[in-house]
Amino acid sequence: MATHPEKVFLHGTTSRKQVALTFDDGPDTEYTPQILDILGQMGVKATFFLKGVNIPGREWVVTRMIREGHLVANHSYSHQNLRKLSPKQISIEVQKTEALVEKITGRKTALLRPPYGEMSAEGLNSLVAAGYSMVNWSVDSGDWKANHSDQVLQNILSQAKAGSIILMHSAGGVGQDLTPSVEALEELIITLCNRGYEIVPLTSLLPAEAYQSGG
Repeated sequence: MATHPEKVFLHGTTSRKQVALTFDDGPDTEYTPQILDILGQMGVKATFFLKGVNIPGREWVVTRMIREGHLVANHSYSHQNLRKLSPKQISIEVQKTEALVEKITGRKTALLRPPYGEMSAEGLNSLVAAGYSMVNWSVDSGDWKANHSDQVLQNILSQAKAGSIILMHSAGGVGQDLTPSVEALEELIITLCNRGYEIVPLTSLLPAEAYQSGG
């Protein structure tokens, strides 16, 4: 991180009372459409870090994200811990997802969130050279392990501040129930707005572009 401070972000660089909602691991056909419905009803734009293995057969969900004004970004292909992979293996993980996204959207993403927030120095060097910024988070909703929406709300609202990048999920593993996250979303948006926060796309918080030039 010290070698690429302009390319690695845990929270926004703005001092304005703005936060960003980010959703990992989609697309799926159960939770992601419900989340898109709520975001649409509330007039909120979010960023979706897509897991490549989930895209085939669900291209229409990605198309909907773009059509409705959300940003899409790269979350690797198979959700491995990238710190444990070689730069070449990391490149393969990223490029497989990149190819799927570009085929749908005509754009090459410039934002990457590594699974578990893990990345090696060598891997980061290669990704920066390939045009990526790495975006982790400053507020963890814990939604993937929450039993009730109140837990999700408490986790986020107790940590949120100006520039927060909020981590949530729009798809889960086998048998994982993200209903608490979906049920928390509307109240979360209302509460943040009532507290004076503006919910903005990631690129409004960061000196970074969502897509690579020409994409």
